[in-house]
Amino acid sequence: GGSGVDMLDPNSNLITSINATINQHFSIQNSQRVKHGMRQSSLNGQVLTNNSIYGYNYNTHTKQLEIIPEQAKVIRIIFDKYVHENLGYKAICNYINSLGYKTKRQNRFEPSLVAYILQNEKYAGLNVRGKYSKSKLKGDKHAKLNNKEDWIITENIPGIISYDLFLKAQTVRDSKKSTNRGCYKGKTLLS
Repeated sequence: GGSGVDMLDPNSNLITSINATINQHFSIQNSQRVKHGMRQSSLNGQVLTNNSIYGYNYNTHTKQLEIIPEQAKVIRIIFDKYVHENLGYKAICNYINSLGYKTKRQNRFEPSLVAYILQNEKYAGLNVRGKYSKSKLKGDKHAKLNNKEDWIITENIPGIISYDLFLKAQTVRDSKKSTNRGCYKGKTLLS
């Protein structure tokens, strides 16, 4: 009887929906695999980064960050001046520039770089990934801070400063924020 639907006809709805289901399943599996791969690589101690972080050199063979002693000295000066001498970003820049230190691109230090260094937990030996997620809500281009439980923290970076000094710097930043107008309003690591 030739009245039924030909099941192997590619135009038949059943075949189309089976294909769609298979494709959907594979793309879901794939995105989970990618997420898992990222998490796994950070647990394995691989630091996924480019070579732009001041103070470190990314070794492509070991996939690890290695301290550049000369730059590490600058990092320590920045934290020290900020925490112990209560200098602001600009004053710290002036001091470092007067000593003749340069950024990775051989430029003078700018306050924005000093601010970035002071809040980067990598310098305390912590690799934090999954810290931000981009939020597309209301056309917001800024990254949203994720819950701390969702952060992936691995201690596989050689620290340049102590974790204690890093925390003190965050405390100083918090106290400055309440008094200084027009000051950076970012969130600290452990606020």
